[in-house]
Amino acid sequence: PNAIAWAIAFSLGPGFAFGSGTTVAATGSALGALPALPVLAALPPGVHGTMPTWLAPVVLALPYLAGGVGGVLIARTAPALTVEAAPLWGLACGAVAGGLLGLVAAFSGGPLGDSRLAAVGPSGWQVAVVAALEIGVSAAVTAGLVNYVALRRASRSGAPGSVAGRGADKSDPASTRHVIYLDPRAGDKPGGRPSGGTGPSALP
Repeated sequence: PNAIAWAIAFSLGPGFAFGSGTTVAATGSALGALPALPVLAALPPGVHGTMPTWLAPVVLALPYLAGGVGGVLIARTAPALTVEAAPLWGLACGAVAGGLLGLVAAFSGGPLGDSRLAAVGPSGWQVAVVAALEIGVSAAVTAGLVNYVALRRASRSGAPGSVAGRGADKSDPASTRHVIYLDPRAGDKPGGRPSGGTGPSALP
């Protein structure tokens, strides 16, 4: 679980530390001597690039891709979102995801000893802020676009419930209802009609 949390922090950008004054991120690493543990074999000591140059942007794009998938799911599962509400739900998705990932990152770190190994793992608040921004913005944009396209398709196809659909659907009782005007005092007047009346109540 700790390795998974560290990998998420690595892909988000802040990375993680394995010792005081060290960092391991997608853009590069700066490490000292490492313990002889198999899980740390992929972390070279010293100052190195952690991956090929072309692979770093791909890894850093993964959180935005996750936010885009979340935005699509929000727009498809939420009931009839308005144009303004869909991006707000996307931002809320990013805020919740950022808070959860920040907690996971905070619990996955901690000191492994004194001196140099007193700081190990990712920073919880950095992971929370970066995740909320990256996932939230991408989810908001994607949810807004998908919801807008869905609303446009519904209005063009004349689906029931849309503005165009209510005007074109002849089976809607509201569109075929007739309004009858009645004069409650018409029976008290000669002939049952108001004298000199030309309004709707004077109609036969």
